[in-house]
Amino acid sequence: MLSKAINEKATSIETGINLVQSFFTNIPIAIIIYEVMGDGASGFDYIIRGANPKAIETENWHDIDVLGESLGKLRPGVDDFGIVDIFRAVWETGETVYYPAKVYQDDEEYRWFENTVFKLPTGEIVAVYDDVTNKKLAEEELYAEKEKLKVTLFSIGDGVITTDKNGKIEMINKVTEELTGWSLQEAKGKPLSTVFDIFNEETGQVCSNPAELVLKYGKTIGLANHTVLRSRDGIYKVIADSAAPIIGQKGDIQGVVLVFRDVTEAKQKEDKIKYLSFRDSLTGLYNRTFFEEELRRLDVEDQLPLTFIMGDLDGLKLINDIFGHQVGDEALVETAKVFRKYCRDTDIISRWGGDEFVILLPRTSEDVGQKISDRVKKACSETMVADTKLSISIGYASKTHRSQKWQDVLKEAEDNMYKTKLLGAHSYRNKVLTSMKNALFEKSNETEEHGERLGYFCSVIGNVLNLSSIELDELELFSMLHDIGKIGIEDGILEKPGPLTDEEWKIMKTHPEIGYRMAQGVPELINIAEYILSHHERWDGSGYPRNLKGREIPLAARILAVADAYDAMTNDRPYRAALSPEEARKELRRNSGSQFDPDIVDIFLTHLADV
Repeated sequence: MLSKAINEKATSIETGINLVQSFFTNIPIAIIIYEVMGDGASGFDYIIRGANPKAIETENWHDIDVLGESLGKLRPGVDDFGIVDIFRAVWETGETVYYPAKVYQDDEEYRWFENTVFKLPTGEIVAVYDDVTNKKLAEEELYAEKEKLKVTLFSIGDGVITTDKNGKIEMINKVTEELTGWSLQEAKGKPLSTVFDIFNEETGQVCSNPAELVLKYGKTIGLANHTVLRSRDGIYKVIADSAAPIIGQKGDIQGVVLVFRDVTEAKQKEDKIKYLSFRDSLTGLYNRTFFEEELRRLDVEDQLPLTFIMGDLDGLKLINDIFGHQVGDEALVETAKVFRKYCRDTDIISRWGGDEFVILLPRTSEDVGQKISDRVKKACSETMVADTKLSISIGYASKTHRSQKWQDVLKEAEDNMYKTKLLGAHSYRNKVLTSMKNALFEKSNETEEHGERLGYFCSVIGNVLNLSSIELDELELFSMLHDIGKIGIEDGILEKPGPLTDEEWKIMKTHPEIGYRMAQGVPELINIAEYILSHHERWDGSGYPRNLKGREIPLAARILAVADAYDAMTNDRPYRAALSPEEARKELRRNSGSQFDPDIVDIFLTHLADV
């Protein structure tokens, strides 16, 4: 379709130029150029700055020096003919107008003339006209056609260059001037390749001169893909379209017309769409679709052995649950960076999905795959995200024979990966739990010593209540991590030195629910999730988030409430000084039965009297 449009455009241009040249050669035409003075409403506002011989002959001005004279003076009554209105409209709008007008002669003879009036870029109004003879009408029509073609070439959105039969530039339009950095005056007479500096975007090689190819083969030549135009000031533009011959009446090539457009933006959009269709948006690695397409291409004899490496980022769900998905995304991005660093340019690295990565290594033995795997695993273990070292489980396998199915080899690599994952999963979760504690102590006002004191208080109470060893272990872990949900509260609220607003308190009071969700996602914390959710409930039912009352509150949460309150009262806080142990005990007694379980308060006061 594009080629057809270009051919039609080129044919139209060729026909017009040939006709214009023929009529200019054989038929004279009258032309007058007017400079507009004033508002252009009167014939006296149009001062003649040029009149061709045919105009002098037509107007019978042989004995008059018309230059500098106004139309109103030379042709009295011209305002009544309507032509001045046309002049003014053309001068104001810039639109070319064809108009048949009556011209007043000295002998008062009226004759019909056809006028074409247009405005020059420099502001002058031009009248082109002829009498009613067929020859003059034909010449006027061709002149108008030529002007229309010129306006077309200089107004269309494509770049247009015409050359002579030697490939030297004759004309360039405004678009070409903008794209090449050459003006028409500078470019005229230059070889096309001087102004139209094109090369292949991918190879960097200079492209063949399209004018030379057209002149040599006598047919339309399309520009190759990835053609880039380098402007005079070093700006690069991706271009498209073609060059076509200008054929004379005798069938000989008289020149070349080159029509091209800037497709840089379209190419960038196309590249972006292509990139996104084959890339993982988070890590920038290839996605599964691209991996499988490349695998079909590389699954051939001369690429063997094909080695597959499959990696699974350990504990991603744990990281997401504890630190948030933003940190989880950071872990994936950092893992992708490690793969890029230790894999080769020929390797296909892809994010297979979720927390899984797959690498395809053409012409690579299994022992090389092992070395790369070891490097990646070591590098991940040295990469920190949220104060936690990354851990990745890796498996690999190689396809060494054409008869093997790649799916089976990839499955073998996956099985090997899961074997290593099972061995390292528990230790990695412990690392994340440690990081979680550190994150809590760093972000909140609580300290590790506070957690240890709570653990001691709770263990004393638990022993008095004859709790089992498992229950005591859970109580100790709960003491340390009851405020873990504060990790999800913004720093500005946690660190605010003054009183919180109602809205800020509303946010702060969500931390038990945040902590509950975190604990639900960690196998080691599932058993204390309910305690975390309930640690701000009150014995009288006025606590939060569920307004539990009395023994509806889990025992561990009731124990912690007393221990936590005592420790908070007997240690300095940013908003108040510490109370003495006796004052703190009085507060526990005063709130026994309302805020606290009275039995737990009695145990605390009895068995922890000397703390």
